[in-house]
Amino acid sequence: MQIGNLITLAIGLTVGLFLLHTLRTRSIRGPFVAYFSLLWVFSSLFSSMHFVLKLETLFGVIQIRYSTVVYTIVFCALLLIYVCEGIEAARNFILISLLCQLLFAGAQFFIFEFRSSLPQQFADAAQLLFAPSAWRLFVSVVAATVCLVLEVMLFQFVHNRLRGRFVFVALFLSLAGSMAIDSLIYTAATRPDTLLQDFGPSASVKILVTTLLSIPLALYIKWYQKQGGLDLKRGTLDIFRKIQALESNLALANEELRKYAQNLEQMVVDRTKVIEEKQKQLDKELKIAADVQAGTLPEATLPNIGCAARFFPCSTVSGDLYDFAEYTTSRYYFFIADIQGHGVPAALVGSMCRMSLGRINLRESTPGNVLSELSGSLAPVAAGHYLTAAFLTIATDDREIIYASGGHVPPLLLSKGGNFVWMEPTGSLLGMDTTSAFGQKRIRYSAGTRLVLYTDCVTEHKNSNRDQFGNERFLEIMQSMLGQTPEATAEKLVSELKSFHGTFEDDLTLLIIDLP
Repeated sequence: MQIGNLITLAIGLTVGLFLLHTLRTRSIRGPFVAYFSLLWVFSSLFSSMHFVLKLETLFGVIQIRYSTVVYTIVFCALLLIYVCEGIEAARNFILISLLCQLLFAGAQFFIFEFRSSLPQQFADAAQLLFAPSAWRLFVSVVAATVCLVLEVMLFQFVHNRLRGRFVFVALFLSLAGSMAIDSLIYTAATRPDTLLQDFGPSASVKILVTTLLSIPLALYIKWYQKQGGLDLKRGTLDIFRKIQALESNLALANEELRKYAQNLEQMVVDRTKVIEEKQKQLDKELKIAADVQAGTLPEATLPNIGCAARFFPCSTVSGDLYDFAEYTTSRYYFFIADIQGHGVPAALVGSMCRMSLGRINLRESTPGNVLSELSGSLAPVAAGHYLTAAFLTIATDDREIIYASGGHVPPLLLSKGGNFVWMEPTGSLLGMDTTSAFGQKRIRYSAGTRLVLYTDCVTEHKNSNRDQFGNERFLEIMQSMLGQTPEATAEKLVSELKSFHGTFEDDLTLLIIDLP
């Protein structure tokens, strides 16, 4: 009679498990969670009541606990969830298992502590059923939680080794293994003195129950697969296929990388040739641009005036420019400009500046008006490349200079005796706005005065210690060369600059004029 009750209980709980899981697959999820929690309650109650079935066999008496059957069904339920829904769902049910065990343990302590307030018959039952053992409860909770996690790991390990075949074997080994380890942990922690005596029978009973329950569980999973409820391309049963697909993709990627590596050297050679050809074309075009720019500069020859000019771009083309010419027999103009930056952008702004200068009536305009018109014409197109400039008109018969300077480094006037004047700016940078106004100044000079026009590279030229050449060195050289020709003086200054540091970091322009 007892064995019939136990079998009926096992069949009923197992059928209920499968029916409620079928509802869960149809989005009715609550009943299965409640049933899973109820299984934990049944397992704990049966354990407290010590419901045991004793069977006479050829090997002796076998004791099968009702709690063991229910406990095994709990493990089956978790494994069913993992196989059909994956690791996330299994993790949630492991947490539910832990919570159920803790809640029942708390209820057990509570009922036992307050048994004296119950009627006598209930108090006696509480004394019998809920007498707590903190250590046994702790071991039970820990062992169950650990073995639930271990069950999932064992199933996946075995299933991968079997390449997705023999689901029953994977189910049985994971259930039997985790249940045997559960018995080992619990027996070793609670009855270490009788471990060898008690572990064998306990594990054997659990393995027997596991064997019986693995059969319907495997059949249900097979049926579930056929119903289309388990997508093998998604679920955990197909993890080996996923690994194979990943290996295949990696092999394909490695093959593509190998082919790419073989062709990379030739690709680099071909690309280098293309870059070299483009660089040659660019160098050729820049050389033409430099020749055109140099061709627009006037030769350093003026009637009745000694003159020398030096022009050193720091790259192929320059952002510096200068111009001079004779108005009449005794009237001349000189112009020098330095565009912010250097290279092609500065050279383009310089070309626009030269064209704008050519459109101005220089004979009729004052130096201040010349710079104002230049600034206004360049402001809309300079694109942030501002420039400094100085424009001078010289009347040699009156020995008079009228000049305007827009932020340019001061031109230098040197008398025969070595006295000097720095011609300070009369306005701000050119090209900043269209309404800039520039003042102008008038200077009288004596016969034999030398005028030096230059860009800031002369005085701001730096050596390896980042020290500037400076105004003092510049002035000292200019004074020491009084009495020498403008050409000799220009050569001396350039030589000193190169000795200070051999590489110019900016465009350099120099004009030396001896006034009669």
